[in-house]
Amino acid sequence: MINPHPPLAAFPFALVLSTLLLESYCIWKRNYAGWKPTLKLLLRGAAVFTLLSFLSGYYANQVADGTFQVPDQPIALHHLIGKLALFCVPACAVIQRFALDGEKPAAVLTYRILLLLAAALVTFTGYLGGELVFTYGAAVVAG
Repeated sequence: MINPHPPLAAFPFALVLSTLLLESYCIWKRNYAGWKPTLKLLLRGAAVFTLLSFLSGYYANQVADGTFQVPDQPIALHHLIGKLALFCVPACAVIQRFALDGEKPAAVLTYRILLLLAAALVTFTGYLGGELVFTYGAAVVAG
């Protein structure tokens, strides 16, 4: 049985970081012309893949073969940061709608702060997942 968590886990990172880079480019150029649909698509895709990655992580935990010993604290931290990302990325996507369409200053500031936070959370979640695999041998392959 194939576990979808390893390939799915890369998508939130790639999509959120792509959104952050494109948003930075638009800020630098002071021009969003033509980029708003792309920004929306990237972040909404990130929200969907964050949910799928989170759910597949639960699945991975259930089907893990148990040939490795991992202390509870690293798994709990990976889970906690992943859960924070699960709430932050969709919230950022919702606020992005008001920030890009309405150009309300408070929405724009909130969106940009949440985007930075989302980028930090998905990056740290990925780092912690890598630590579980490479430090503890926690392969998420079905047994």
